[in-house]
Amino acid sequence: MLRQRHIRTDIRNKAEPGVHIHWLTDPASLFAISGEWEAVLADSASDTIFLTPEWTSSWLHAYGAAHEVRALAVYRGPTLSGLALMSVRRGEQRGLPGARTLAFAADGSADSDYLDLIARCGEEETVVSAVLSAIAEAHGAWHFLRWREIPDSSPNLPLIREWITKAKWHVAEQHVPCAYVPLPSTWDAYLKDLKPRMRTKIRSALRKMSERSDVVFDRCSQEADLPERLRSLYVLHHSRWELRGRDGIFLDPAKRAFYESLSRSFLRRDWLRFYSLRVAGSYVAHQYCFERNGILYLLQEGFDKTWAEEAVGNVLRAHVFRDAINRGVRVYDFLGGVTPHKLSWGALQKQSIRLEAAPPGPYGTTFFASRRFARWGKDQVKALLRRAGLSARAD
Repeated sequence: MLRQRHIRTDIRNKAEPGVHIHWLTDPASLFAISGEWEAVLADSASDTIFLTPEWTSSWLHAYGAAHEVRALAVYRGPTLSGLALMSVRRGEQRGLPGARTLAFAADGSADSDYLDLIARCGEEETVVSAVLSAIAEAHGAWHFLRWREIPDSSPNLPLIREWITKAKWHVAEQHVPCAYVPLPSTWDAYLKDLKPRMRTKIRSALRKMSERSDVVFDRCSQEADLPERLRSLYVLHHSRWELRGRDGIFLDPAKRAFYESLSRSFLRRDWLRFYSLRVAGSYVAHQYCFERNGILYLLQEGFDKTWAEEAVGNVLRAHVFRDAINRGVRVYDFLGGVTPHKLSWGALQKQSIRLEAAPPGPYGTTFFASRRFARWGKDQVKALLRRAGLSARAD
């Protein structure tokens, strides 16, 4: 376990009187403040479903056995002003045995998007400074800071960059495109904004499926229905990826455990939107979504490959869009990754940031120097290939 002598549990912020920071070093102490956590999240610019106690609890339940919770709670007097949900991971930096990374708590499984520090509106500068100062003071307990999937619109991000620059830390960033669809007030208005070919494709698929009398579109509303639907999602997700010669993600028991815990938790909060399409009593397509604050997020989907020619995936997505529009949902969010298929549904693009940083020292200097060398090597190879291509055309 991480040596506790590296971390003081309660730290006063010398730069700002009245502000103090608590390290929360186990799940029990973190979830003991769930009520305060929810309140500060609701009053922050970072208020997404991926930072809720429910999401974090399900993630740690499924994946967190090898991770050591290291959250930071920032208080102004008796009031929680901000929260940094983090954990320590060991051995995640190649070629650096014994390296310890301080990462966002729910990062690392390709499930979580839009992670960030949580700070009450107007308290961002205080929270960012307090969190990073406490992290720097505890540097003997970690070697690398890895904060990924921060929305580039986050008011915390420029403050994080400024603090790291002033501290002269090594830093690298990667931009990750994300896709989302702003939803209009009516289904007809949505269709009108699509390109003609896509509009025709959707209408044709819906019309063809509506000619059958045994088609049912619905979403899960009872906890007792979850096991069957989830088993079907696992199978149909695998079926979808078999068309590309790849396995689905649900071969991993931890992934199934995450979905099972999350589904029960979100259903109780009325956040789960687990949509399904059945034909003749059998599931042929699923979309595993959840909804909060007027945003419908798509986490996973699957369809029966034997129904691919009937475009059941498109049929279900059209039903989901129409249902969301009719209920006044503002945004359908595809989350990370942008593909031509997503763009064909009218998706716009935004960016998330993956940030890695480390103070000067043997680990940070070695790691970031190797990154720069690897990048230089790739650039040299590309330059050689370009010259070779030009030479070949000249010959």
